[in-house]
Amino acid sequence: MELSPILICLPAVIMLLLTFWVYKKATKSEEIEKEIDGTTVILLYILSFFIPLAGFIVGAIYASKDEEHYKHVGKSCLIFSVLNIVLGFIILAVLFD
Repeated sequence: MELSPILICLPAVIMLLLTFWVYKKATKSEEIEKEIDGTTVILLYILSFFIPLAGFIVGAIYASKDEEHYKHVGKSCLIFSVLNIVLGFIILAVLFD
C-alpha cells in the first residue's frame, strides 16, 4: 500500500478543515464595527498556509492591531504558517525514514 497520495493530500485537507473551523468560530464571536470580509479572511488563511513567510508577515501586522477581530485573524494566520512548516517536516520525516 502506497502512502504517498495520502501524505500529499493530508495537509490540504487539514488546512481546509481548520479554515472552516476558525471561520465558524470567528462568525460566532461578538460583532465589531470594523471587520475583515469573510472571503478575505479565508484567502488570508490559505495564503498563510501555502506561503508561510507571507503568513508570518500578515499575521504579525494583524496581530499587532487593537481590534479583537484583527488580532484573531493575525493569530490564525501565524498558526496556519507554523502548521505548514510542522506538517512539512513530518511529511519529510515519514518519506525519508
